Amino acid sequence: QGGRGVLRLKAAAPRGLFYAWQSMVQVLNANRTEDGFSVPVFSIRDVPRVEWRGIMLDVSRHFFTMAEVKCMIDTMSLFKLNRLHLHLTDGPGWRMEIKKYPLLTSMSAWRVPLANGEWNWQEVKLAIQEHDPEATYGGFYTQDQMREIIAYARSRQVTIVPEIDLPGHSYAAMHAYGDLICDGVDFPVEGKKGRDAVCMGRPETLRFVKDVVDELKAVFPPGSPIHLGHDEVSAEAWKKCRYCQNRLKDLNETDLKALSRDFLQQIADYVRKDGYDAIVWDEAGELEADKHIFVMAWRGNDFAAAAARKGHPVILAPCSHFYFDYYQSSAPTEPKAIGGLIPLRQVYGYELPELSPEEASKVRGLQANIWTEYLYDMGLVEYMAWPRALALAERAWSDCDPRDYKSFRSRAALALKLLEKLAVKYRPMDEED
Repeated sequence: QGGRGVLRLKAAAPRGLFYAWQSMVQVLNANRTEDGFSVPVFSIRDVPRVEWRGIMLDVSRHFFTMAEVKCMIDTMSLFKLNRLHLHLTDGPGWRMEIKKYPLLTSMSAWRVPLANGEWNWQEVKLAIQEHDPEATYGGFYTQDQMREIIAYARSRQVTIVPEIDLPGHSYAAMHAYGDLICDGVDFPVEGKKGRDAVCMGRPETLRFVKDVVDELKAVFPPGSPIHLGHDEVSAEAWKKCRYCQNRLKDLNETDLKALSRDFLQQIADYVRKDGYDAIVWDEAGELEADKHIFVMAWRGNDFAAAAARKGHPVILAPCSHFYFDYYQSSAPTEPKAIGGLIPLRQVYGYELPELSPEEASKVRGLQANIWTEYLYDMGLVEYMAWPRALALAERAWSDCDPRDYKSFRSRAALALKLLEKLAVKYRPMDEED
């Protein structure tokens, strides 16, 4: 409108103008000619379907540089994905500088390279001393580097979501600071066999987590969500730990879940001070903790629906559709993945859980998760993400018909040409897709 060769963009807020321009980039790319662009007269009125349109990148199992993370942010923002969730800690590595606890990065950010390059958690050997000469694989983000990533992302309308995975998946933290280990645990052996939950009874644990949260708040601006993990927590070590048993008595409880619930509630309360949101995986949604805690539902729609019915804000990240570390096809040429099969058509066909209007209002968004056991470089991450992330992006932005896959596929083909120009790797679509 307004004359030949003119694009007129109008929005209620600067963010809207950013997204309008991203739409124009895609329109122009789809109508490129030898002489420039041949674009018919058109008008678009557009609003996002859901607020949270995310991708989780696991940087614990394999570390990715600032430049690689920034490249991912660029690509996400092009398709209006607006949350990059960084899984900063897990058993195989701690990736965020915490100044009060320097061993987290001088020891637990580094490991001895695996002899054959094949992922095997049982064989991971973290540094046994600071600057261990054998532990050369890994890395971490300094607080200044993370601030730079946050600012870079913000300029592209992407929010960085840090995750400190607790109380399970805490082997790296326990490796650096033994005061977090339960009484009676044969560490490190048992730490790699599921008994990797921090002690619920030692006062050092709560102090440690609050100190970590304090430093996250010094880096991440108010309004940022802080993910507290709480998935796949084994309570085995708590059964015989005198500290945990004493804490259970103090709570006047007998069920070990009470330890998890008490711990989560204390940390979530601490996180929410100063205007931060607390997020957990859906296992924690079963603990009857504060309903203001966001629940990220990875185990499927039933768990998402249960959390929404309890009043929790919910982010849908089902492993049935949005785990992008799963295989994209059954072809033997696919790179090694952790298992499962989620082809592109399946991602696009995702249906939200059946909820009442009130419950549906609790759904904040959709997110894909990329765990990196076998994804040791960014090229592999990109191959696993695209074009599946295009399907996620469209379903999260538009109230489109998930059965109209053919129409989506034609748009995806154009988007892949754009990725190619940007030197972003992707899996080519084939007839099976």
